Amino acid sequence: MVKVSICIPAYNNVLSLRRLLKSIEIQTYKDYEVIITDDSTDDVIARLAEEKKYIRYFKNEKRLGSTANWNEAVEKSSGEYVKIMHHDDWFTDENSLQALVSMLEDHPEADMAFSGTVQAQECNSFARCISKKDAQLIKSDYRNLYLGNTIGAPSAVIVRRKGDAFPKYDENLKWLVDMEYYMGILKNNPRFAYTEQSLITIGIGGGQLTEQCRDDLELNAYEYGYIFKKYDLKEKMEYKSKLTDILMQAGKNYKDAEEYGISEKEYKRALADKLISKVKWKMTHMLNERFWAFFFLILFAISMLPVFMLSGINQATGDDLSYGKLTHAAWLNTHSLTAVIKAACQTVENYYAGWQGTWTSIFLFAFQPEVFSPNAYVIVPFLMTGIFCAATGILSYYLLVKLAGGSRHSYVIIMVLLVTAMIQFLPSTKSGIFWYNGAAHYVIPYGAALLGINFFLRFMNEGRIMAYIGMLLCMILLGGMNYQAALLAPIVMSLSLLFYYRSKQMKRTAAFILALVMEMVGLVISMKSPGNKNRGGEDFGFSIGLAFRTILECFIQGTVEIGEYFVKHPLLILIFAAAALFIWHMLTALSVRKKYPYPAVFVFFSYCVYCAMFAPQIYAGVEVSGGVYNMNYYVFILMIFSIMFYIEGWLVYWRENRDIRLINKNKIIISMAVTMVLWAVGFKDTLWETTTFSCIEYMSSGQAADFKRQMKEQKTILLDDSIKDAIVQDINDNQGPLMHMPITSNPEAWTNTVTKDFYGKDSVVSVPKEEWVEMHK
Repeated sequence: MVKVSICIPAYNNVLSLRRLLKSIEIQTYKDYEVIITDDSTDDVIARLAEEKKYIRYFKNEKRLGSTANWNEAVEKSSGEYVKIMHHDDWFTDENSLQALVSMLEDHPEADMAFSGTVQAQECNSFARCISKKDAQLIKSDYRNLYLGNTIGAPSAVIVRRKGDAFPKYDENLKWLVDMEYYMGILKNNPRFAYTEQSLITIGIGGGQLTEQCRDDLELNAYEYGYIFKKYDLKEKMEYKSKLTDILMQAGKNYKDAEEYGISEKEYKRALADKLISKVKWKMTHMLNERFWAFFFLILFAISMLPVFMLSGINQATGDDLSYGKLTHAAWLNTHSLTAVIKAACQTVENYYAGWQGTWTSIFLFAFQPEVFSPNAYVIVPFLMTGIFCAATGILSYYLLVKLAGGSRHSYVIIMVLLVTAMIQFLPSTKSGIFWYNGAAHYVIPYGAALLGINFFLRFMNEGRIMAYIGMLLCMILLGGMNYQAALLAPIVMSLSLLFYYRSKQMKRTAAFILALVMEMVGLVISMKSPGNKNRGGEDFGFSIGLAFRTILECFIQGTVEIGEYFVKHPLLILIFAAAALFIWHMLTALSVRKKYPYPAVFVFFSYCVYCAMFAPQIYAGVEVSGGVYNMNYYVFILMIFSIMFYIEGWLVYWRENRDIRLINKNKIIISMAVTMVLWAVGFKDTLWETTTFSCIEYMSSGQAADFKRQMKEQKTILLDDSIKDAIVQDINDNQGPLMHMPITSNPEAWTNTVTKDFYGKDSVVSVPKEEWVEMHK
C-alpha cells in the first residue's frame, strides 16, 4: 500500500492540470500514487494521462458532477492518507507533501491535517490561514465551522484512512460540501493538526464553481438549511442566527424558517433588526472613505481660494529684482533662452563671490517670473503651492500606498490633512507662498529633499535605475540649496539605510554613498563661497566647539518650538487627532499587517531629524528669514505625522498578534468627533490666525485693493521708458501675507538701487502721498 493517494477529480482544464502534475513531480516525498477521475467533455486529459505513466486514470462513463467525482476519485484510492487536489490548485513548493504527511505522522491522534494557502489571483496573491482564535473555536466545538469555513479549500487538507471505511463528500451539496465534510470528520474525532505555512496554492479565477455558487442565494439557503438539520444545530443561538440571516438574504418568509425550528416571532424580529442595521449601514457608509476624501479635497480647495485670489495683487520686490536684473536685461535684449541661462550663470558667479554660496538657489532666483513678463508674477502662489503639494504628495503616496498598502482614499485624506496643517499655520506666508525669492530658497529645496527621499526609497526597494538618476539629480541640486534641505534628505536616507536596509543590497548602498558624496561636494562648494564671509562676518567658518554647542542648542530650541507651535496654534491638535483617526482606520483595514519594529528608536530619530533643522541658523548666529522658520515647521509636521503613523502601525500589529481589542472602534469615532467639535468651538478665535483668514482679512480691510492700485500706478511709471528719473508714491511695507520691500526717499537705498537697475532707470525715489497727489493735480 502506498502512503498517500493524491486524488484529482478533473474537469476539462488541462493547462491547470499540467501545472498541478508538475508540482507533484518535483515533490521530495515520493511514496504516493496519483489518481485522476475524469468528468471532462473531451479526451484531452486522457491523452495527458497517457504521457504520464505514473497516473492511474479513470474516465467516468457519464458525467458525475463535482461532488460525486470527488468521491469517485477517493473510492479508487488505496493510500493510508488521502489528499484531494483540485486541478486548478498546486503544491506551493517541493516540500509541501512531506510537510502535510509529517503533520499526520507527528499527530497520530488526529484524522485530519491542513495548512495555510496562497490565494493566487490573476493580478495579485495573498496568504490565508486559520487564526489561533478560530482553531480554538473548532477544537472547542466542531459545529462552529457552520459559522464559516476557516479551514479552507479541500486541496489544503490531508485525511487519514480508518480501515476500509472512508468519509465521503455529501452529494446533496454543491457549495458547502467541503465545510460539511470537515464537520463529519471532526464529529467522529475532534482532534486535528494544522500549520500556518502556505503549503498549497489555490488558483482563483472566473468561471470556477466557487465563483458561481457564492452569489446563489437560493443555493446558500438550501445548503445551510440542509446542514443545519443534518447536525441538529437549532439549540445554539449563533447557528440559528446564521441560518436566519441567510434565509432573509434569499428572500424566504417565516413559514420557510419554521421548517428549521425558527419561530415566526424570531424570524420577524430578525427581519426588523436587519432593516434597522441596513439603515444604520447606509447612514454610516454615506460617510465612507470616499466621501471623506472628496470632502477634505473640497474643503482644502475652498481654503486655498483666498490665497489664490491674491495672486493678481502679488508683485516682484527687492531680492526678486536684484537677482533677476541680468536675466531680465538678457530677455529684453535677445528674447533668447540661451542668453537668459548665460545671464543666470553670471548672476551665480557674481553672488557666489560677493554674497552667498548657495549656487543652485541663486540660479533659480535669476528666473523670477517678471524676468519674462511684467504680469507673470501672478503664477508664484500657484507654482510654489503646486511644488509643495506635489513633493509632499509623491513621497506620501509611496509611503502610504506602495509601502504600507493603504487605500488611495485614505492617502488623499491623510495627505490633505498634512498639507493643510503645513499651509494654514505657516510661520511666513511671504517666504512660503507669495515671494518668489523666499519660496525658491525654501519651498523648492523642500520639494527636492522629499523627491530625493522618494527616489531613494524606490531605488533601495526596487533597484530602478531611473529612481537612482532622480535621487542623484536631487542630491546634486541640494548641494547648492539651503542648508536645512541639504541636511534633511541625507539624514533621513542614512537613518533609513542604517535601520531598515542595513547590509541588504550592498551595490545599492554603494550607489547611494556616491550620491551622498555628490551632495557633499556641492555643499563644500557652497560653504567655500567668498561671499559667505560678507554675509556671515569674518568669523564665519568651521569650529568643533561651536559644532558641539550647536547640537545641544538644537535639541533645546527644537523642544521649545514644539511647545510654542501648540500654544500658538491649538487647532493643530484637532488636525492631528483627525489624522490619527484616519490613519488608524487605514491600518486596521489592511488585510496584511506589516511590522513596525523599534518604535521608540523611530520616535527618537524622527525627533533628531526635526532638531537638526535648527543647526544652520544656530551655527551661523545671524538673523534669518521667514523661510528658515517655515522649514523648521514643515519638518515638525512631517515628524508628528510620521510618528503617529509608525506608532499606530506598531499598535495594530502588536494588538492583533496578541488578540487584544484596545477599544471599540465606534467609541473611538464618537469620542473623537465630540472632542473635535468641543475643541473647535473652544479655540474658534485662532481660526483668524490661519493663512486663509489672514488673506481674507487683508482683502476685506481694503488694504489689498489699495496696494493693487498703488502698485499699478508704480509699475506704470517704472515700465515707461521715457521716464528715466522715476518718482513714485510711498507704499506701506506691511502688506499682510504679501512680501513688499518699498522704494524709499533715498535714491542710494538698496531697494531703490535694485529697482532702478531692473527697470533701466537713472534713479528711483518715493515721495509721501500728499506730495504725490500735489504733483499729479
